Amino acid sequence: MADRPRFRTLGFTFGVLFLVAAFIWLGEEIRFGSIGQSAKAVVLNHQRTRRGNGYAMVEFEAPGQTVKARVRTIFYFDPTPGEIVPLLYRANEPTDARIDTFEQRYLIVLIILGVAILWNAGNVFAWTRRRTGQKPTIAVETMLK
Repeated sequence: MADRPRFRTLGFTFGVLFLVAAFIWLGEEIRFGSIGQSAKAVVLNHQRTRRGNGYAMVEFEAPGQTVKARVRTIFYFDPTPGEIVPLLYRANEPTDARIDTFEQRYLIVLIILGVAILWNAGNVFAWTRRRTGQKPTIAVETMLK
């Protein structure tokens, strides 16, 4: 079983990479929320992709102009044309916009973060089980006598 330490290291590496990616994505969403401008947008149309996600074409009022932007939607959000949705956009580039609901901004990030935490918890649990399953050292054996 010489490959076990290699698999353990690989498992921890994947777990840490998932955590880092989730925290970077979460930080980006929080930063976008702090610098973004709020607006109400009207959905012009919505298209689904094969993977279940989609894109909505929205129109909203930015200071001094009417902007049309294409925003990403996640798998279960299906806006109808004419529906009004909350929107966040960058003031210096209004076409960079996101639908401002909790699910649209944080659901995928939280799913990835949850999987990463469970993955790492499983790795720690497996590692401690292997460690406690080993024979006790001489110092522990003498203490038990």
